[in-house]
Amino acid sequence: MPNVATTFIRLDHADVVPDNAQRSLGAISASLSSWLQDTGRMQSEAVRFFNARIERDATYLTRLARCRSPWEFVTLQVELFGALAADYMGEGQAQLSLLRDAAQHGLDQSAKAAAAATAH
Repeated sequence: MPNVATTFIRLDHADVVPDNAQRSLGAISASLSSWLQDTGRMQSEAVRFFNARIERDATYLTRLARCRSPWEFVTLQVELFGALAADYMGEGQAQLSLLRDAAQHGLDQSAKAAAAATAH
């Protein structure tokens, strides 16, 4: 039975890997790279959003602490909930846009892989 490490070492040498396997590995690598970049963008957007949201929440807490009447407190809460709804709606749209882009990148990579596989 061959050693797994030896098998992987042999894959590093182009002369022992058939052309179709090299193309397949290239397509998988390109797809994975694209997927990682897309998920990185989604994660960065989420981190940006939550950092901004935390700053806004801290500002609202300070403003709530300064309220001098129940009416002022309720008015500020209404403002807060309106801002929360708008922020989360905007973030949802941003994430869906990034997800749409990621899906398109995946389709593009699949089309390239299929074209490469049928070209040879």
